Amino acid sequence: MHVNYPTQEVFNPNHDARILILEDNVREASFLQRQLGEIGYKSTQIMHNSADFRKAVTMSDYDLFLIDILLEEPQTGLDLTEELSLQEKAPVIVLSNSDDERFINQAANLKTAAYMLKGLSNKQLNATITHALSHYDHQLTSPIGSKNWRIRKDDIVCVSASGYITTIHLAQDERDISLCGGFQKIVENQINYKKLIRIHTSFYVNLDYVSSYTANRISIPRKIKRTNANGIIKVYNQLPIGDTYKKNVHNRLTAYRK
Repeated sequence: MHVNYPTQEVFNPNHDARILILEDNVREASFLQRQLGEIGYKSTQIMHNSADFRKAVTMSDYDLFLIDILLEEPQTGLDLTEELSLQEKAPVIVLSNSDDERFINQAANLKTAAYMLKGLSNKQLNATITHALSHYDHQLTSPIGSKNWRIRKDDIVCVSASGYITTIHLAQDERDISLCGGFQKIVENQINYKKLIRIHTSFYVNLDYVSSYTANRISIPRKIKRTNANGIIKVYNQLPIGDTYKKNVHNRLTAYRK
């Protein structure tokens, strides 16, 4: 069941968050969804079993997961939470009727964003969700491109420019995302990641993915494809360091590796 509620008068940038709820109790799920609507979260979706929940996760992107800790099936909410923690798709808030310390500690060990007792007031619910989203949001880019990509910043190996095309090269699955738009604007305004340093007029590289470097080149752990001005596709894993950037690149790499 998917419900869209009108945004409330109080502005909260997190109110556009896409929230997926896993709750097998229909009544409690509906109550929670209504609460979320009342405090301005306008895009929420409910799944009542783990199979449908998994399917939804693979088919769409979400900004937050709310998962009931105890389900009437062999797999628990904590099992699913562990899976999501490994995938690092979005923060997870565990829902529970119990304040048993065993459950609280288990959830904490899985690095959940919060352990939330059911029946919180709207104010308490809003505070919990706002904190969870704010804590996680710094790890994601702003929405990028026509598809509003939100990318984990620490998954970005490097960013390259070729003409009007900016390409974000990712570590996971060695994916590439190509966008039309200003190279520097995309990197500095939308990605905005302090570990990305400019090494050339056509390249930014993530300090975490520098395998080795010389005075003129930086090696990265994956190969990237680029099309040159003559339309020829080149594949390489060494990026040039432009003369203008050499001093800053050397200083940043030296300081970073101390």
